Amino acid sequence: MKAVCAVLCALLYVCRAAPLTCDQLTSPGQVQDLTGTWFVHAMSTDSCVLRNSVQTLLSPSLIMDITEDTQQYQAVLMIKTLSICENETLATLTPQRGMLVAQNGRDTYKLFRLTNSSDCVVFKMEMQFANTTVLYFSSRRKSVEPAEILEFETQASCLHLPRPERLGSDFDFSSCREYEETELTEAEAAVLLQRLRAWAVEVTKCLMDYMLRWYKFS
Repeated sequence: MKAVCAVLCALLYVCRAAPLTCDQLTSPGQVQDLTGTWFVHAMSTDSCVLRNSVQTLLSPSLIMDITEDTQQYQAVLMIKTLSICENETLATLTPQRGMLVAQNGRDTYKLFRLTNSSDCVVFKMEMQFANTTVLYFSSRRKSVEPAEILEFETQASCLHLPRPERLGSDFDFSSCREYEETELTEAEAAVLLQRLRAWAVEVTKCLMDYMLRWYKFS
């Protein structure tokens, strides 16, 4: 019996995967076929205001639909919050030197792959005008595994970004109401007011922290 236990322990030790290094997790992937629908499950950003706007105020579910035309990608971001939906057309993206470069020539997207998930991709967006980095974890699946979220959290840490926030998982856009033609119900207005109050508190903290850091290093 002791011999059997010893063999099992040895097998477990040999089969245990070595922890992934940051070099492995942040090695950019090749720009390949991105066309189709991507469900955005989590995000991380170094912008305190943006992070709290998404987390506290919007709490959105996001779908990104990507099409390709003459070696350029066009992405439409579908946003859903409080059963209200809005579509935003993102900038045209052109593959250049292993990255996707926006039509404005300033914003860039780098791609990272999860090690064991061929249908997941991580977009690292660099917005130069706002000096902001945003990391999106997207999958062709409507649901993802806890291990995949954990790996994404490690990727964000390796890139010196805050712990990612989970986004909404209500991907049923069939019964959406358009933003411009919608009047909030009493219940929705109450939820939005509560979110606005919480958002105002968090954004004030962001601004105070920014001012203190600016004063400290000025």
